[in-house]
Amino acid sequence: MENENDTPEEQNTDAPTLEVQDIVICKQIIETASTRGAFHANELQVVGLTYDKISSWLASVTETTEPVDENVAEQGETND
Repeated sequence: MENENDTPEEQNTDAPTLEVQDIVICKQIIETASTRGAFHANELQVVGLTYDKISSWLASVTETTEPVDENVAEQGETND
């Protein structure tokens, strides 16, 4: 019963955040995994639809905000 008067903001000070850059990285993960053959044929439709939704959302968000650097994830990528 303690902390009954805490507001949700005070209770969730360590809540995870999700930013546009995180979604850009997810898009790059899909691109890399697809290039490397990580998906089976029966999974390609849902992967493609998800990729298209992410791409469309990013396009609409970046039109109204400052440009997002899509090369951030490539900095740590190596070609093994």
